[in-house]
Amino acid sequence: MPRHLILLSRGMEDPAAVTEAFKTAGELIEDGHEVEVFLTDNAVPLARLNAARDAADSSHDAAYGAASREIAGLLEYVVSRKVRFYVCISCARKRKIVASDMVETAQFIDADQLLSIVEKSEVHTF
Repeated sequence: MPRHLILLSRGMEDPAAVTEAFKTAGELIEDGHEVEVFLTDNAVPLARLNAARDAADSSHDAAYGAASREIAGLLEYVVSRKVRFYVCISCARKRKIVASDMVETAQFIDADQLLSIVEKSEVHTF
């Protein structure tokens, strides 16, 4: 089976994109595929340890309604399945996110490393 890379550049400002990205990841996982996630730009904070809790908090509920609760559940599922999260290192630096802020399976990568992963993966962009 091919390896799948979910590439997400949008964060909680676009709950539809986040939902679709993580729904796709979940469906691929359920079908037995190897799934990895690359987060860039505004999606980088989704690799934080408390991202699922933050997605479900009351401030997001007011802004995004039920979508934020769905995103929280999808994030929890993907993290629980030990999916590797690749995080744009320059994007993380810009947002002052460090390795200790991230889920256990997250790692920073640069553009060259991303290209190497893309060459071996079926890419789904959101």
